[in-house]
Amino acid sequence: MKRFLALVMVAALWSAVSQPCAAQANAPPIVPKVPKGLPAFPGAQGFGAGATGGRGGKVIYVTNNDPSGPGSYSQAIQTPGPRIILFAVSGTIPYPFQWITEGDLTLIGTTAPGEGVEILGRLPIASSNIIGRGMRFSNRPPLDEDVVQTADVRRDVIVDHCSFRYGSDELVRFKGNGASLGRVDGLTVQYCILGPGLAGLGCHPWGAELDGYGSIHHNVWYHLLDRVPKTLGALWDWRNNLIYNCRNGYLRLPDIRFNMINNYVIDRPDSPFRYTFMYHPNLHDSGNLREADGKVTGELVWFAPPFRDYVPPFPVAPVTTHKADELEAMLTPIAGAFLPSRDATDRHFIEGLTARTGRIPYWEGPPGSWARGKGSPLKFTKEWYERWTPESCPPPAAGAKPPADSDRDGMPDDWEQAHGLNPADATDGPADADGDGYTTVEEFLNRTDPHQAVDYTKPENNVHTLHPAP
Repeated sequence: MKRFLALVMVAALWSAVSQPCAAQANAPPIVPKVPKGLPAFPGAQGFGAGATGGRGGKVIYVTNNDPSGPGSYSQAIQTPGPRIILFAVSGTIPYPFQWITEGDLTLIGTTAPGEGVEILGRLPIASSNIIGRGMRFSNRPPLDEDVVQTADVRRDVIVDHCSFRYGSDELVRFKGNGASLGRVDGLTVQYCILGPGLAGLGCHPWGAELDGYGSIHHNVWYHLLDRVPKTLGALWDWRNNLIYNCRNGYLRLPDIRFNMINNYVIDRPDSPFRYTFMYHPNLHDSGNLREADGKVTGELVWFAPPFRDYVPPFPVAPVTTHKADELEAMLTPIAGAFLPSRDATDRHFIEGLTARTGRIPYWEGPPGSWARGKGSPLKFTKEWYERWTPESCPPPAAGAKPPADSDRDGMPDDWEQAHGLNPADATDGPADADGDGYTTVEEFLNRTDPHQAVDYTKPENNVHTLHPAP
């Protein structure tokens, strides 16, 4: 009888969530393609690794913290044509909502001065061929929305070592459900911090909605009440993620294919709920570990019938895969925007993870502004939440001075001189002296030698060059 009731429950859930929406029916068909050739940068892996971003285009510096106008982040983002955006300022930069409609973009926060930059607002993607590295996107109160959102069908996007936090709806939404939303065909999210959500503002502190196909690998997810992830289609590779203090994930439509491989799930010891994942007939799971009450097991908690057939792994774009029990030591020092330095927000929540004491933050605004929200069903108690204040998680400090770059080609004068280049000649930036496919300014951003050719198309050479040497 128990087995029968479990099957009935799953069948009912399946029927309720498996109806495709009109927006998906009208979208172009999804045909996953494995990238070939030069990776976006050394260490780029997965379905989004073929992005070229702004390679060979103009270098644009953000020179002030204004929300718009000359020298602003907003103006740089909306500039047409291939471009590489760098920062000559530190601190917070407001970005009033405006879709990023110009693709062929490389967006780099790793070389910003001081503690780097934090974009106050969303990353709203309405273009293709985007590389983002070392960026922070935060919806600090009273901002109330997704942190990442897409429009229409976009292709070839990779984000690496970024920090996405304070989502009061989904944290990241690559979704094809609704006229104003879209999907990404060929996405990689790698070595990022995704969290925390922020309760007490908006609908709910939830995680990810995924549509299209992509690779979600080597990320840290924490403090999210649901949708880690919610997957709508078609092929997703979810591997080597460190998941702390999150509630559940599931696959929605019957034609989804999903690999869940070598992830490490940590339930906070005193949490009243545990991470769960809904059963799906096209779910492959292997190598996943769960830590609960000081014990590590190989079995996650599933919303599932009492039996499951084995599903082989689905073929996907290659990703170097590590054992689940290696992830915490590997990722906690380097995940997210750790260059030029990790800021107070990421430090606070990473420390809470390693101590197993961190909780979902909630914001208590002015009288009348604080509401639990329909998607935050748990009472604001110490078992689940900690109060968030700007003082407890301050933004990166403003006012840092950048190194001199006389010809404004994206490479500091001292780096050019050290590598035999001319700091007064901007034509060497888009050149490729060693013929390995990366321009000289990319060699600077990748921390590689512009005069030493390396065949990065060989898997053994495609090693992340921003990581400390082992």
